[in-house]
Amino acid sequence: MERAAAVKRVFDAAGVRVIRMGLHSGEDFADSDGFAGPWHPAFGELVESRIIFEDICGEIGDAAPKEIVIEAGAPFMSKVIGQSRTNIERLRARYPGAKVEVAAVGGVEEYRVKWW
Repeated sequence: MERAAAVKRVFDAAGVRVIRMGLHSGEDFADSDGFAGPWHPAFGELVESRIIFEDICGEIGDAAPKEIVIEAGAPFMSKVIGQSRTNIERLRARYPGAKVEVAAVGGVEEYRVKWW
């Protein structure tokens, strides 16, 4: 996931529009022995979620916040939270003792981070 996130950042910086990530899941894919390695039906969402986690940590840096509040627009809620709440759990592990909250906020296009 880290490698895919790094490559996605390179494409974004170069202005290359990425429209799909991961392997195509057609009929032949499920029955084939020709593919090896990890596969996930929401791979692109996982990669984008990882990028958001890295960006949030980049904003907070080495601070030791008591509370982290992430305000997100509706389209970004699932990516900010992460599948099975992985981003929330990662933030709690990286910033022990910090209360982590995600709030849906109208008028926010993507997300913004506040901490204290």
